[in-house]
Amino acid sequence: MKNRNYFKAFLVLVAVAILGLTSCKPDDNTPPPQLDPSITLDGGQGFISQDATVSPGETVRIKGVASKGPDGAKLQTFEWKVTDGRTGGVGIRTIDIKGEVSYTFDTTFNVGTQPGQITVEMKVTDKDGRSASRSITITIQQPQQATPPKSKTGVVLTYDTQNGAYANSFFSSANMTLYTEQQAQANPSAVDIAYFYSSTSLHNLVSPTALTDQNIFGNFAISWGANAVSTVFRKHASVTADSITRITDETVLQQLFNDATNVQANCGVGNTCDGTRVNNSIDQNTIAPNSVILFKGANGKYGAIVIKNMVAGALTIDVYAQN
Repeated sequence: MKNRNYFKAFLVLVAVAILGLTSCKPDDNTPPPQLDPSITLDGGQGFISQDATVSPGETVRIKGVASKGPDGAKLQTFEWKVTDGRTGGVGIRTIDIKGEVSYTFDTTFNVGTQPGQITVEMKVTDKDGRSASRSITITIQQPQQATPPKSKTGVVLTYDTQNGAYANSFFSSANMTLYTEQQAQANPSAVDIAYFYSSTSLHNLVSPTALTDQNIFGNFAISWGANAVSTVFRKHASVTADSITRITDETVLQQLFNDATNVQANCGVGNTCDGTRVNNSIDQNTIAPNSVILFKGANGKYGAIVIKNMVAGALTIDVYAQN
């Protein structure tokens, strides 16, 4: 009987021990502590937050925040490491941020003109030695080879002064082709230079879209139809005919146009000057042999017209334009 009582007591003790172990077991839903620090990069406009390809000479900006882990130690250091794959150079800068809970970093630098890769590494370490890092590889493209503008020299624009009719009065800088009025009207999206000769204003170069306005151009106005090109003409005081012939990079034409000033034909219908022809036409008060007219024409491409020769009813020009 006594042995049976001892056995019962032993079972009670075992049950209590098991119950105690069960009650001490941690809750399975409790998340583990978040100890590691982190780095967050700004991916907004103007910032690089991931691997990127850029043009030679471009300036890049990297910005972000290094933060301690929610349950971790405060921060100790932040490190920049820049490896230039083009030269093999490595630069390291360590910043003491001891005791901070977060650190905002922001750097801007020019990648240079040589093609290749630059790797930027960012690393933050906390007081317990835990760390986080991010890496960005920047690829600098090969510089583009300069493309010379296309050109057409000795283009003779003509107007039938006796019959008051357009002859070879239209030109396309897009395909370097001379057109009659009928041909031009069949190819309105290509033609960007229109010419007529008046006994009052003499030689005139006009935007095709403007030449439809009878209130300005009177009998010279034509029915152009849809898709006509709106050409803008400008002049640059320091640009010479010789400088245009020496251009080896077509992008220079855009630069010259952007730096130039708008031109305005002095006269409208009846030789009255009302300013309505600003930007879209020029007459002999603006042009002369060896003068240069810059323009933005078909397909938004930029070009230059060099005046070569002027006789009644005919104007000889050289045209240079972007491809």
